[in-house]
Amino acid sequence: MAERDSTRKKIRKPMSPKKVAIYGVSMALVAALTYIGFPITATRGYFNFGEVAIFFIAFMIGWREAAICGAIGATIIDLILAPFFAPATLVAKAIEGALAGMIIIAFINTKWPTLVRTAAFCAGGGLMVATYFIYEWLVLPLGVFSQDVSFYSGIGPALAELPFNIVQAVACGAIAIMLAKGIERAYPRIADFRD
Repeated sequence: MAERDSTRKKIRKPMSPKKVAIYGVSMALVAALTYIGFPITATRGYFNFGEVAIFFIAFMIGWREAAICGAIGATIIDLILAPFFAPATLVAKAIEGALAGMIIIAFINTKWPTLVRTAAFCAGGGLMVATYFIYEWLVLPLGVFSQDVSFYSGIGPALAELPFNIVQAVACGAIAIMLAKGIERAYPRIADFRD
């Protein structure tokens, strides 16, 4: 009888419809903002606004949602626009969203939410930038993808794309902070969506 009770406790409840909707809308938002971008000729990558959604989700909803929705939403667009970046995007966006969200949770009751959000996007964005840099420098030259892609990889192209990725993380983080502040003022019940 005791074994049956412990088995019941281990069974997880299904995800609520509200949570399913949050994941669906969040993934779609990340994908839509990632699709809005400008090409970077040095690496055949692209500057995009997907980080706005990833950081906003991390600030307002939670680290799991930011990691999962950021990774899946952005990777879907990479598979369309630049498939050779998809493996890096899956990792970079997941760790970016997770780290930013965990920092927010660690300091949830702070008197300085803007400072904490700035630290969160700097840490998450820094890991995203480092992941792409390492991928472009060390992984793409291995020739896993076509020779055409290998031409756009290595230390030179990685250094050429570095400032674009830094600006992308900083600009999107700043926009996400302003967006979070505005929505918190206009719709205080958004706090109900947080894990």
